Amino acid sequence: MRPQTKTFVSIMDTQATAGETNTYSFDRKDYDYANINLSIMGTETTDPPTVMHLTHSDDNTTFATFTGFTGGTDFTIPTAIRTLGNASQGPTIVKFRANLQAAKRYVKVTCNAATKMTQVVNVELSNPDESPENATAAGVAVLCVG
Repeated sequence: MRPQTKTFVSIMDTQATAGETNTYSFDRKDYDYANINLSIMGTETTDPPTVMHLTHSDDNTTFATFTGFTGGTDFTIPTAIRTLGNASQGPTIVKFRANLQAAKRYVKVTCNAATKMTQVVNVELSNPDESPENATAAGVAVLCVG
């Protein structure tokens, strides 16, 4: 059955303050593609982040630019961020669709805060060398297959 995926979700920060930079790195070993959703919501104003990018690394310590995924250079960072008080609209989401075939083993999401904001990252890896056969391997609490 295709596609088989593995999921990671991380709350990078619920109270990120102005100028604070948050990161989340994940191991993409054995997976060729990723959909990475970076969800951001302001708590006081709607000022956008000024830094938003993906980097990659062989050892999860020294990261290099991931070509095509640098905000302000390769794509436009959203100019308005929704506030938490406007829940009917939901968060502002930036989606990275990454071909990982030539990427290093670890990928890191970086986002800073211009004002107080919540930052959540959701990663869905796909096209594995071997299909995850249980919940743990799929990165979820329960795996239902039908």
